[in-house]
Amino acid sequence: MVKLEEADIDFSGADIVKVAKDMFKTDKPTVEQIQYVIPMLRPTNYLLEHHTVKGHPVTYSIPNYGNHNQMKYFSHRPWQRAVLNDQYQSKVIIKSRQLGFSEVGISEALWFCDTHSYDSVNALYTFPTNKQMKDFVKSRINPEFQAGYYAGIIDKYNDSLDQKSIRNSRILFRSSSKGSSMEGVDIDLLSLDEYDRLNPTAEISALESLSSSKYGLVRRWSTPTIPDYGIHKLYKESDQRKWVYRCPHCGLVQQMNYEKNIKLINPDGIDLIGRVIQDGTYQFVCQKCGKPLDRWYSGFWDITAPKAGRTHGYAISQMDAVWVTPDSLKQKELQAPNKQFFYNYTLGMPYEDSTNRFYQNDVLDHRDDRPRVETRGDYRLISAGIDWGEHYHHLVVLGMTTSGRVDLLTLKRFERSQGVEHLEEDLQKIILELDKFRPNIIIPDIGFNGNYVDKLTQHFGKQVVYGCIVKSAKSSGDPIAHFNETSSRVTIDKLTQNVMMMADMKRGDIHFYKNVDQDLKLFISHWMNVVIRTDEDEDTQELVKVIKRKGDDHFAQSSVYAKVGMNKLIDVLREERETPSIVTALDSDVGAVLNQEPTDLASEFDIM
Repeated sequence: MVKLEEADIDFSGADIVKVAKDMFKTDKPTVEQIQYVIPMLRPTNYLLEHHTVKGHPVTYSIPNYGNHNQMKYFSHRPWQRAVLNDQYQSKVIIKSRQLGFSEVGISEALWFCDTHSYDSVNALYTFPTNKQMKDFVKSRINPEFQAGYYAGIIDKYNDSLDQKSIRNSRILFRSSSKGSSMEGVDIDLLSLDEYDRLNPTAEISALESLSSSKYGLVRRWSTPTIPDYGIHKLYKESDQRKWVYRCPHCGLVQQMNYEKNIKLINPDGIDLIGRVIQDGTYQFVCQKCGKPLDRWYSGFWDITAPKAGRTHGYAISQMDAVWVTPDSLKQKELQAPNKQFFYNYTLGMPYEDSTNRFYQNDVLDHRDDRPRVETRGDYRLISAGIDWGEHYHHLVVLGMTTSGRVDLLTLKRFERSQGVEHLEEDLQKIILELDKFRPNIIIPDIGFNGNYVDKLTQHFGKQVVYGCIVKSAKSSGDPIAHFNETSSRVTIDKLTQNVMMMADMKRGDIHFYKNVDQDLKLFISHWMNVVIRTDEDEDTQELVKVIKRKGDDHFAQSSVYAKVGMNKLIDVLREERETPSIVTALDSDVGAVLNQEPTDLASEFDIM
């Protein structure tokens, strides 16, 4: 155990003198100047002096709680103190809701801008949506600047919802929903609120804006979502500071655990039908001795991985908030719309529903004895999906046998061509590969390399190639792939099609070749990077399913496109059975493909 002591974040006399020299631009600061600097150095001292929360003075630790004054309970947040005072370059906080960390984040930004105004610093504070950003600035920031200390240091002539000027510094407020919102300004402090819900391109853009700063401070905090994703992944890579308690009876140091630290003492207080828990039904107890655990004075930060990573990580839960009782926790569990919601928002823990998670056995358990297939062979139907990439293009080929079994035939990666001298070499290789299978349908996405879709169409025909438009911003739940024969386009709902494909693999409706080669391993890895979780809709606050990724998912998406194509072919076959007198598009397509002569690529692309 490595206990974080308050002394670990103290400042030396040399630190104080240096700041005074910088702030007042002098080699010999006066006693008065040093006295002015001292309370400014530590963020908590500064905020205790100048900051308010909804009109009330800031507090972190409240003594004499025995009078059961609820306001004192809500003001007792001793775990905030070390987080605020920690000025390490990179910090991450994995947390429950309603613990005041948006307030912590904006407070630190205010302190930083004010106390470093001699350097004309810029702080960037982000929210997942533009609406959240504007609501927070209107409700929390603007009232704070209308009176008191802050009213005297803000530039009232350079004041808006997305920017505040404090002395010679600025705080910028932006939405993290897209990368472009982070461009155009150099920053020194980056605060990413609700990190798990930001657009990854926004973070990349913001970090680029931070790259030239001599400070380079980054703060990320969020309620978690699923394991090994976002804030949980970053926390695992940090030094993993946990708010722990020492039992006054047996001395055990322990982090609060929902299963081990809550004891049922009144079984009659549970009303499962009415979903009500009476006060006094449960009690917080020590994991070891089972005696009551006092959370008021016994908590401290334990650095559990002191040698790990270059980030200070903090984990805090509603179980650490003294105003939250074990009865209220059990009440929240009963009333939670689902388990993920309770784990993420109340316990501050990641959670993933097994039905929405891909496992490697979803592939490994559904392999045939057949080898990987590199040609069409006797397959009745062939569908190919292509996911274009910045570095590699990914191809998946599915085949249906005469008996109706759907097999994954092959997986291919093609390095993207670089430079004029290698123009479209990657496309040529893809066409050569596809020619081996004489596909009935090809579904490439059109989000990248759009001209390649047109050239595939020129080669294979409009009846074969359908550029895929992927709707991913907000799922409609539409399971139908909408084909437009006129434009040779198909529009799909990304979330729904991924869920359907995952279910197909879990049921064994997709069969895989026997040898687990590097491509199949990568296919499994890409599917394991697909993240399907429950989240709150930013507009309606209703719970909705969303799809994200925690790494490359190219083979996953190209397999989805291939399955969309296969479903279309199968639907045509069904129609044929119902109306056998009609010559179907499928029949003509198959005939056309089977009768094709090999393509002379050298003449088509004018290469020697």
